[in-house]
Amino acid sequence: MKSWTLSDELQARPELAAAVERLRPVVDGYVIPPRSAPLVSAAWRLEVDDKGRDVVALRLTEPFWPAGVEERFAPQDVDPANHHLRAGLHLLWVELLGAANEVRIERLLQEAGAD
Repeated sequence: MKSWTLSDELQARPELAAAVERLRPVVDGYVIPPRSAPLVSAAWRLEVDDKGRDVVALRLTEPFWPAGVEERFAPQDVDPANHHLRAGLHLLWVELLGAANEVRIERLLQEAGAD
């Protein structure tokens, strides 16, 4: 992974920050092919949703899709064994890969002179 960051708000919650850190190998496992790992950045934040509940947000970015993709998880779901979290990570990676590949394809078509 190119970078793995936790917001100050998240770091201020040591137990939750430690839970996020335990997810690193899980997140790394979704970055396929592995040679993509040096391109991908993960940024974790602690937020409050519209109902006043804490949520942990993960944004994945890569050079061809710097805006990135994001998913939010309930703090109790931030556990490597949690099925909801694993499904969310899988979908997040698929979303990032799809968005970045669209940009790559568009650039290739432009370079080839196609419309």
